[in-house]
Amino acid sequence: MGAMVKRFLLACALLAASIGPFGGGHAVSYAQQEEPSSPRARAPLTILQVNDVYSTVPVDGPASAGGVARVATLKQNLTAAGRTPLLVLAGDFLSPSVASSVFKGEQMVAALNAAGLDLATLGNHEFDFGVDVLLQRMREAKWQWVISNVIDTNTGKPIGGAAPYIVRTFGALKVGFIGLVLTTDEISRDKLTHVKLVERFPDIDFVVGGHEHYPITATEGRAFISKAGSDAKFVARIDIDRRPSGTVERFYELVPITSALPDEPKTAEVVASYESRLGTELDTVVGRSTVPLDADTVRLRAAETNLGDLVADAIRDDAKADIAIVNAGSVRGDRVYPAGPLTRRTLVEIHPFGGVICKVAVPATVIMQALNNGVSKMPATAGQFPQVSGLTMHVDRNQPPDDRVRDVRLNGSPLDSNKTYTVAITDYMLKGGDGYGMFPGQRVLIGPEAGDLIVTALEKYVVAKKEVAPKVEGRIVIDP
Repeated sequence: MGAMVKRFLLACALLAASIGPFGGGHAVSYAQQEEPSSPRARAPLTILQVNDVYSTVPVDGPASAGGVARVATLKQNLTAAGRTPLLVLAGDFLSPSVASSVFKGEQMVAALNAAGLDLATLGNHEFDFGVDVLLQRMREAKWQWVISNVIDTNTGKPIGGAAPYIVRTFGALKVGFIGLVLTTDEISRDKLTHVKLVERFPDIDFVVGGHEHYPITATEGRAFISKAGSDAKFVARIDIDRRPSGTVERFYELVPITSALPDEPKTAEVVASYESRLGTELDTVVGRSTVPLDADTVRLRAAETNLGDLVADAIRDDAKADIAIVNAGSVRGDRVYPAGPLTRRTLVEIHPFGGVICKVAVPATVIMQALNNGVSKMPATAGQFPQVSGLTMHVDRNQPPDDRVRDVRLNGSPLDSNKTYTVAITDYMLKGGDGYGMFPGQRVLIGPEAGDLIVTALEKYVVAKKEVAPKVEGRIVIDP
């Protein structure tokens, strides 16, 4: 058994405070020329920040952004130029991804080891595979962990032997680092948590944060808050110095990680080895179906199917929601899978998009709007058609498109107009995709940054059941 863990409710971030006389500090939000006499060139510390890195290889197809081996080259180039780069990761990297569903984050640790990661803290996704796996990944890591608020209850110390804080000296600059993590189901989708943190602790000069998947910079009081997006598509470079007056200087640059940076060979070799293994691992059998699974596109987008039920059940189970509504367009394959073994490759074929499970709290009226949107294009097939779990409904195609759903029941009871229900949906739907414009703006309990991959939920569901035998059971009845 792994350590019992106590997790407090704070922000996923690495925080730095210079030690000594303080001034107001300032940040420069553009890249300054590094003339030998420039203030930036004299800065004794260069922080290279990444966060929310789920892929070791470049992402975004032809745009080819990111790649851990390119980040390694950036660090090496700065070292060769006489800088002192400190590569830091502000959490969320062991999960989620298709590769992590296979390797449980081992490939991320190996690649970041090779790239020369110096310092990291935990994000909420580091707990996706349980504490025992996290402890194993921590043992494999060669970098310094700094974790201030995740405590092993057996020892009363930070999990995995991490440091609760560290103090390092860079030239004449002495810097203290602490690492904080948020691990609740309800996670804010903005930088508010970090702002509140520096308001409460005004001696913090710098916050390396994460969780949002787009770059953010902000100042609050004396503190500079930086988030570098996701998947190492950018690296935030922050050069830090202190003036003789005591004022902390911070020079900021968001560095695009593109093919203009070649792969660092040793890191690229590690990445390639796991990519090669992934192809074999996808053929691993995770369970079996005792019935054929109907992924026919025409049927999925116009009626309940047994595969639609299976996917919706897995999503609802993963999110621990009252119901699940899944746009049928997110279920692919366009074939009938024969009864027999189910491999990871089959599950990726069923959902190849990397979609994430989200959870919202909504009134009955929003559920009705969503279901009516789902069937609004009938009898035509449409990707917005709802495959559902936890509810039953009747559809009258003769009624107006926005009023076709009748007799919606949960566990045999009609929807209660005075109740709030939890609904598991896809991140695509949460953003209003496929006409689901009623979901943006609703109360988010699990957002895209915190949810599991749909393919991961499918695998967990099949593994837990060992055998599945979904059948069309009258969840969606199309009235004549």
